[in-house]
Amino acid sequence: MRKKITLLLVSCYLITSQCTKDYFDSEKLEAAANRIEWSPEFAIPLVYGSYSVDDLLSNASENAQSVVQTNAQNFITLVYKGEVASLDAQDLFILPDQNFSKDVPSGINLPLLPSGDSIVVPFSFSESFNSTQNSQLDSIRLNSGLLRLNLSSSFKHNVRLHISIPSLVSPTGIIERTVNLNYSGSIPVQETIEIDLSNTLVDLTNQGNSTNQLLFDIQVVVQGSGNAVSNSDKIAIDFAIEELNFKHVFGFLDVGGFSSEQDTIPISIFSSAQGIGTFSIANPSVKFIFENSIGLPMDISFQTLEGRNTNTGQNINLSTSPELPSPLPVPYVFSNQVGEVVSDSFTLQGPTMANFINNQPNQLVYAVNAQTASSANQSNFILDTSKLKVKAELKMPLEGTADIFGIYDTIPLSLESSSDSIRNIDILSLTLKSIIKNEFPIDFGIQLYVLDQNEIITDSLFDANTLIPSAQVSANGELIAPGVLDLEITKTEAELENIQQMKQIIIKASATTAGGGTQNVKIYSDYKFNVQLGVKSKILTSF
Repeated sequence: MRKKITLLLVSCYLITSQCTKDYFDSEKLEAAANRIEWSPEFAIPLVYGSYSVDDLLSNASENAQSVVQTNAQNFITLVYKGEVASLDAQDLFILPDQNFSKDVPSGINLPLLPSGDSIVVPFSFSESFNSTQNSQLDSIRLNSGLLRLNLSSSFKHNVRLHISIPSLVSPTGIIERTVNLNYSGSIPVQETIEIDLSNTLVDLTNQGNSTNQLLFDIQVVVQGSGNAVSNSDKIAIDFAIEELNFKHVFGFLDVGGFSSEQDTIPISIFSSAQGIGTFSIANPSVKFIFENSIGLPMDISFQTLEGRNTNTGQNINLSTSPELPSPLPVPYVFSNQVGEVVSDSFTLQGPTMANFINNQPNQLVYAVNAQTASSANQSNFILDTSKLKVKAELKMPLEGTADIFGIYDTIPLSLESSSDSIRNIDILSLTLKSIIKNEFPIDFGIQLYVLDQNEIITDSLFDANTLIPSAQVSANGELIAPGVLDLEITKTEAELENIQQMKQIIIKASATTAGGGTQNVKIYSDYKFNVQLGVKSKILTSF
């Protein structure tokens, strides 16, 4: 059975990151030196095995959201995923505190209100509910909230105050309270009451005739104490409806504008790309997936959408692509779908995406804008659990071309001995032997540069034109014969001075597909490298 692997045109990186690091593994060389106390010449096999693109991804991937898809024919597509935006209900819609005051005047002048007599003052009014933006609300179910009433009476009589709020309906019925404000010789007589609004329904329709209206019915009963009643006597009420958290809101909702913070999807295939030559993928695409449980039409557009190559500083702007609609086709939930999640998607492909890939971006950078798209005659809703998610999937089918596509990386490495038993090692000669069988339809060039402690290049290990030839494959991708590199390089004592002092190795690799990088090739999951690497050395030691 074919092995599921990952990525095509970075296979050159596979050789360097998987093989070269082992080939010049200082621990292996040191261990070998410790074992040859009795012989001045030795040979060690360093690497023998097969390496696939899976091995590359396990070491080189920077993005936990990158995945590899393999179809029934074992053709590979590399997918990078990310969440472009996630908007919660509380991000979009907030219920502001409501604060207002009302005076209930006596409305009469009486020189005397005898004990035992009373007057009744009815008072009803409506108050506008202050909503965000231009929202016209029908109803709200509260998870929590608080109604605070500060009462003040200037009557020189005992007062019984009854407050009924038809617009606020708790699980036990309309919210109403009766409060006694007893006169004891001084005014004003004051009282504060608080009412828990948890699980309260707020009806703002004024019995179906309007929106954003709170209704209040108040009755003031003034009980005679023998004092006069003045037209200026009153009950002053300060209303505060605070700490409102909704379970659901219905009506015309206007949430205004919202902008997400800029974020990034790393594209690890290009993380070490040198930015030389050309690189193309047949049919690359970005798929945007919309998942919405908000009953509100939203216009979503990209404030930023671009591929960035931080190695070269070149950026490709996707947000202005003619293939990208603005606003994006974001679905929304209708009133008969309350609690459901609807989804849709849009795929960006075409010439802009071809330019995007040829730029070899190692980042996809994005930020979105969102705003209400409904009109005033539409009824919408939002739940406390409502969310709008925008996800992105960058898909790169491993079919395309490369012409001197470059990989460039630096690896810390040292051949210095740390053994206390060996004071000095003189390497008289060193022979590097490599046999690499390449089953990919790609020519790979490779060079290793030696750096000293000052990060200055002091030597190179391979000839300038060292090439791992491509495999021969059929038109349907079947392997006919692998390309083979059989190479033996000997370094003399004089040449090894620089190698013995090395602190780092620079790996420079390139990939070119058939026809000098002009013909498309495909990568399948059974392609791999078979690698044999070894070293033979003649040394002198002192103990």
